[in-house]
Amino acid sequence: MPVKIESAVISDAVKWEANPNYSRSNVTIASGSSIALLEVVGQVTASGKFEALDPGVATGIETAAGVSLLNVDASAVDKVGLILNGDSMVDMDALVWPVGISAGDKTTAIDQLKAINIKAVETSA
Repeated sequence: MPVKIESAVISDAVKWEANPNYSRSNVTIASGSSIALLEVVGQVTASGKFEALDPGVATGIETAAGVSLLNVDASAVDKVGLILNGDSMVDMDALVWPVGISAGDKTTAIDQLKAINIKAVETSA
């Protein structure tokens, strides 16, 4: 029998949240970017729009500001996205991180999420 591989779902990462009406926000994903489900995102200081976390830049997206709850392809134009932005607990191992992120940058991002009340925990044994 062939093995079926299922796509990621929100419950893979979000283990608890206070109230979806409080802990989630609709945001604008900046054109020219794509965001994956469960990807850690940052907010561009100049525009207020969101992009994938990138610790190597100084535009605001070097600071973790939430976790995407949708796949969003904004490669051509700005698109609406949904992020988890507070009062929640997420499985650190299910989060999507930038390719090649250093352990130090990941620890910093986890601390930044904690500062906005998103607690990243290890749930796998």
